[in-house]
Amino acid sequence: MGERFPGLTTYRGNGVVVTVSYDFNRSYELSLDLGQESPPMFSFDEVLRSCNAPAEVPSSYQITDESKLLKFIGELATSLRSYCSKLLVGDTQAFRCLNNLRVTQCNTFNRERELGYARQEMKQAWSSGDYQGVIDALTPHEYSLTKAERIKLAISRKKLGRTG
Repeated sequence: MGERFPGLTTYRGNGVVVTVSYDFNRSYELSLDLGQESPPMFSFDEVLRSCNAPAEVPSSYQITDESKLLKFIGELATSLRSYCSKLLVGDTQAFRCLNNLRVTQCNTFNRERELGYARQEMKQAWSSGDYQGVIDALTPHEYSLTKAERIKLAISRKKLGRTG
């Protein structure tokens, strides 16, 4: 069963929701989202990664000629059926894996972002001789530091008479 709005079509079945959208005003992007009846929805890129599809399988298209939309919708549908059939039938374990992938990637992104901020703080502190600032910035991320950062942390601790 499908619902249609300009640029958006939603299909529902087996407790699964598939939304095909087309931005015909700005980006001309044709994309697909998939989820269960209750949120969250997942981008097709996430879906393909979760299903271990080859990296070269497109997750969206930029279509400036609307007459070609059906062709590319068909290609997205073929990829979805070929690589992600368990999700289409509402397989709970497949959706659990998909959700776990998102959580893992979000956690990794947040850790990397926080480490990036810590590195900026450390650089400022190091250049101004603020050894306590170096310690404060790097200690929470000690197991993710480069060799050079671990050395700077050790030097800062030594300068302030502290150990690891």
